[in-house]
Amino acid sequence: MINPGKQLEDIELTKTQRERAVTLYTHLCEGIQARGLNISFYPQGSFALKTAVRPFAKGKEQAYDVDVICNFDDYSKDELDSGQLMLLLRQTAREVCKERSLEIDYYERCVTVHYADDPSGVSFSIDLIPAVRESELKLAVLRAKTEESELVETSIAIDSLSRGWITNNPQGYRKWFEEKADQFDSRFIQESRGVFASVEELPDDDTPSSRLRQSIKLLKRLRDVYYDEIDAKTSSPSVIITTIVTKLAQSISPSVTSLELLDAIILELNQVFLLHERGEAYATTYQTMPIAKIVMRENGKWVLRNPTNWEDNVLSSWNETGAVASKEFFGWIKSLQVITKDYKKRGQSDLEFEQQFRGLLLINKKSPNMPRFNVNSSNGVKPWKKQ
Repeated sequence: MINPGKQLEDIELTKTQRERAVTLYTHLCEGIQARGLNISFYPQGSFALKTAVRPFAKGKEQAYDVDVICNFDDYSKDELDSGQLMLLLRQTAREVCKERSLEIDYYERCVTVHYADDPSGVSFSIDLIPAVRESELKLAVLRAKTEESELVETSIAIDSLSRGWITNNPQGYRKWFEEKADQFDSRFIQESRGVFASVEELPDDDTPSSRLRQSIKLLKRLRDVYYDEIDAKTSSPSVIITTIVTKLAQSISPSVTSLELLDAIILELNQVFLLHERGEAYATTYQTMPIAKIVMRENGKWVLRNPTNWEDNVLSSWNETGAVASKEFFGWIKSLQVITKDYKKRGQSDLEFEQQFRGLLLINKKSPNMPRFNVNSSNGVKPWKKQ
């Protein structure tokens, strides 16, 4: 059986890197608050969900970052014009960075603060994203349509320099994710007690909730490696993987092994590829799959609703880039399916598959015979970093 712990040791952020990120994040936020601004700071994305891996591109590990929401508590969306918060954050962050000799960049929806490389030579940065609580009018719309309507109350409006407000709900999404992971864990305990009620469980770090995160981390790394090898024209946001895997986990037995969990996820993702490839001819079969309730086609467009923000179609990039984003994602899924099928067909030993898998993660970089994805052909930037 594949041991994710071994794989994750080399792709996760080190303890030193995590601690450094926390220290720098806290220091920067305190510096901004000290200038008289009443701001609530909190992380969003991979750091908040504990699914962060070291970014990979151009054949090596890249700089890592933390996305930080800067919620201006003394302002309301109704009393502001779009762009005002961004200008205020830019001015304040500029003062702090000048005082501390830090490099700073400005983007449409965020301010990025850069730090010197850590001892291992890996760079780190913090993306500051200005926001306020979403308006009551918008919240009413979201309550009526959002899947997890009880989580809508933490919705925010992210500011931009010139492109208006965008609704987001990172705190709601984090709560949803953690609740689903806990449910996965609880189902495992119930199943275990039903079969081995008289057997006391051994302490084990590889709990179902951590295995859910492990699967997400491994898939994110495999995505980064594949996209790097094909020199992808688009990026595949991690929220796509996280949302699909978390939703799928509710229909998968939590007692499966780590490899079986990955295999089940890849199998369902492959159904989306088959729907894309075969169209209406596969639609009836697709509707019988668990994934059909997660990834849908509506009026010729791909749809995956953010469970805590109805207005956020997680797959919007698939519809906006002339099918390039979806084509590259499906190419990755097809390659993953080949890997697992090959493992089953050839009956590889666990050790053999372990070595192949580590090669695909590009952990054993010095091996001249390291396996690669079977591809026929740089990740893009985050949406709030687009100029």
